[in-house]
Amino acid sequence: QFQSLRGLLVAHDSLLVADSANGRVQIFRLPTLELHAIWDGSLQEPIGLAADSQGRIYVLDRGINGVRRFNRRGVFDEGYAVAVNSPVSVNRSRSRSAC
Repeated sequence: QFQSLRGLLVAHDSLLVADSANGRVQIFRLPTLELHAIWDGSLQEPIGLAADSQGRIYVLDRGINGVRRFNRRGVFDEGYAVAVNSPVSVNRSRSRSAC
């Protein structure tokens, strides 16, 4: 049963759902929505999902203040670590040249 859904991602013919309150990501096959897998061992409070061109899945986890990476089979990449200590801001400046 879902609690506090925070992120959705469609990748690899699957729907991934970040279930923040349960500390897991559930994966459903498309188009049947059959439950395929649950990732919960290394997650605390997943709030966002993304995928890259190599098929890896990234999970933003507020509970650990970081990002976890998984391969297509759902294997956690222990060698990958990104800490998120504060909100990210982008400073956009425009340079103007004199004419």
